[in-house]
Amino acid sequence: MARISKRKLDDKILEKIFDLFFEIVGKKSSKEDFKNTIVDLLSPIERVMIAKRVAIIYLLMKKINQRSISQALKVSNATVS
Repeated sequence: MARISKRKLDDKILEKIFDLFFEIVGKKSSKEDFKNTIVDLLSPIERVMIAKRVAIIYLLMKKINQRSISQALKVSNATVS
């Protein structure tokens, strides 16, 4: 499980961080550029965690039941819900 500081960021600062994150990651011109940036930014565990969360969102949008998703992605039911 990822850990985060208990000290909360100001909402305006957090919004600026997300804007910067989008600038760096979201506007890549190619799939290869995107992959390279993600590899540079995230640890292998973080990449898997994010990929699974994106897959969960996608599968829920496709109306796949939560139990099937948790079994297929090897995550807990709580993670899916």
